[in-house]
Amino acid sequence: MTQRSQKRGILYKFALSFVLMSIIPMLYLGYLISNFVIPQVRYGIWLTVEFLIVIVLVFIGAAIVRGVLRSVVEVNEQAAKALKGEHVEVKVKAEGEVSDLAGSLNEIIARIKSETSALEKSQLELGSANTRLLESYSKIQEANEKLKKMDQMKSDFVANVAHELLNPLATIRETMEILRTNLDPKMDAKQREVWEISKRNIVRLIRLVQDILDVSRIEAGKMELTIRPVEVADMVEEILIPLEILFKKKNIVFSKKVQPGLTRITADRDKLIQAVTNLLMNAAKYTPDGGTVVFSLLSGKEGVLVEVRDSGPGIDVKDQEKLFSKFERISVDKKEGTGLGLTITKDIVSLHKGKIWVESEAGKGAAFKFILPQ
Repeated sequence: MTQRSQKRGILYKFALSFVLMSIIPMLYLGYLISNFVIPQVRYGIWLTVEFLIVIVLVFIGAAIVRGVLRSVVEVNEQAAKALKGEHVEVKVKAEGEVSDLAGSLNEIIARIKSETSALEKSQLELGSANTRLLESYSKIQEANEKLKKMDQMKSDFVANVAHELLNPLATIRETMEILRTNLDPKMDAKQREVWEISKRNIVRLIRLVQDILDVSRIEAGKMELTIRPVEVADMVEEILIPLEILFKKKNIVFSKKVQPGLTRITADRDKLIQAVTNLLMNAAKYTPDGGTVVFSLLSGKEGVLVEVRDSGPGIDVKDQEKLFSKFERISVDKKEGTGLGLTITKDIVSLHKGKIWVESEAGKGAAFKFILPQ
């Protein structure tokens, strides 16, 4: 429907409504005037006069409505343009409510323009920021790739050096054993002490090299497991016999708890022995003289639970996240070791699809636990 037809329809409705509302009052007014004011005028003539008056009033009302309607239509047209994004200002010739409406609409349009301008500016800034972000992300990716390559080169270098060191160190250890066998009767106490110190250092270096090689294999995904049934009694004996001297040397009270009926578990025997040994040596290292260490092996719903509990200084909660990181030490005391034992243990447990954690508080000892699914 066009605007012209809309105007015409409104005018017709107004005229009809005005006539309908005016007929009864006019007839009554004519009746009064005919009977009391000018009774000599015939009734039909007065009806004609009334009709003419109604027609005049209709035209006057239509003119008024037309003027108002024109202003309303102007406001509507300007508002429609504003909605389409055109920059317009609503202007009307009429006064009163229509003029106030135009003013309010102008305020709304001005606010929309301001917010639209701010939004466009924000979009431009966002686009620019997004471009910079993409550039930064690309640079970060490139730097990350370089770091990965450098880290791989470093790991390969360390692994190669460790591998080259292992054989000479093993040869030195065997040579020292041969020297002791041949020279033992001739050694005095001082010479034996020097020999023992040298042997300990050689063993420590070999253990360091082996740990580095293990970490390198794990990181490269080259450490494979040989999963098979493991006799619990034999495995526990193999773990504990080499550690008895260490426990006795520090007067540590050691005890073991193996669940009755748990005779076999499924795991990589050598790797499991390595993991448990690392935990026991760590407990012995940080447990003071006369302290206690408890080794437990239990069967549960989730699998086999291995626990090593000590009466050492304990571990603060904020430091527990660092425990299984490479070369991390949280103790202020300098202890012998590679700093890789717990990392290797965690990796071995992960390769078994298990989980490892620590329960400890500062000053209350520590309990390292891991579960192997069965």
